[in-house]
Amino acid sequence: MKYSSQYWYPIRLSTSGRPELIEDDKFVENDILIQNNIGLYQDDCKIIDYQDGKVYLTNKRLIFVDNKNSSNKNIAMNLTDIQDIMAIGGFLKTSPKIMLKMKKFRTKSRSAGKNNSGSGNGSINTMELNWICQICSFSNQIKSNYALESDADLPPCKSCGMKPSRELIETVLRTGTDSRSSISAVSQEGFQCPTCTFINDLSLKNCEMCGTRLTSSNLPPQADEIDPTIIKFSFRKGGVKTFLSKLLVAKDQAEWEFLQQNSKINSDSIVTTTGSADIIPSTSTVNIVETGPKFGIHGLENTSELKNSRYASLLNNSLYDLENLISKANELIELKSSLLSSLKKQSSNYDLYLEELARQLYEFLIDSDIISKNHGLITLFELFILYNRARGINLISPEELFNSAKLFEKL
Repeated sequence: MKYSSQYWYPIRLSTSGRPELIEDDKFVENDILIQNNIGLYQDDCKIIDYQDGKVYLTNKRLIFVDNKNSSNKNIAMNLTDIQDIMAIGGFLKTSPKIMLKMKKFRTKSRSAGKNNSGSGNGSINTMELNWICQICSFSNQIKSNYALESDADLPPCKSCGMKPSRELIETVLRTGTDSRSSISAVSQEGFQCPTCTFINDLSLKNCEMCGTRLTSSNLPPQADEIDPTIIKFSFRKGGVKTFLSKLLVAKDQAEWEFLQQNSKINSDSIVTTTGSADIIPSTSTVNIVETGPKFGIHGLENTSELKNSRYASLLNNSLYDLENLISKANELIELKSSLLSSLKKQSSNYDLYLEELARQLYEFLIDSDIISKNHGLITLFELFILYNRARGINLISPEELFNSAKLFEKL
């Protein structure tokens, strides 16, 4: 049985097999978390061929990349399309899941808006619709009441700047979705057990896993019975708690930035500016009271003492902050060492970390054209220096670089 979702849309991968992140003048997309061994569900139905992949959580999207490197199995959804997030615990053979309740895409025609303009306050309820660029596959947004009078009114892509075809925008405004933005999901080719959710063959009368009798009420659901707003992520090898906490924070941040970009936050606020003043640290213990201007030699002495007191207080606070920074740096180094040791104990997570690091190293070598600049050869020592200098923070160790470099041929 086939079903399509309007929330997923296809994406492109880089030369190293990682998803291409968005970078433009308005925002920059960054990785937050990567989780391996993820399967996708549409409502209670497994999505066939999307049961073994990695999910990239960024500050803008959820990206699913198939582990078999299939070019047509890499999809993404926007965090701003998510309405609610819930966690579902695992039991026996079932894996823990994260359930997403998506926002419903509802549109109103212009004629309906005009007919209703006389009632109430005359406001028209508009909705953000998605359309996929035919050149770079970037997901763009457009208002449901967008006025398309001529080809000159076609909105350009925010990523590559190319305008879509008129037929594409008219289809989005008319139906509320882009036909290219939906993916085909082949789901449930058998009976799903109501007890353990195992998918059984159509010829069986009892569940092959737990023995529960399969009655006619457990027939595979039809397409119109599937809730299109329910999407689930099945975590086959753990990591659901960490992913859920990061996802909740990323969703709230994406919603806030979306509202700010659309001038729905602090739109009536008044910005005031004040003149520059001498800086007196809040932690200063010097209590200085100025009663008025001073003249003569006594006034100059008081002014000089006042400045010296301020400078001394500022210098003392700076030295105190520097000592705190040094102590915190030592604590951070110890924390990083403990995290790395615990990470190495979890072999599956550490292997995934090395694979992603190897892909990033490959992108760094290709995009920066380092190999050709060094006549086709570069030592690990030079690569270690160049890569860490480019990262700036969160530097990698020589051992991590060496282990990642060994995975180049495998990947």
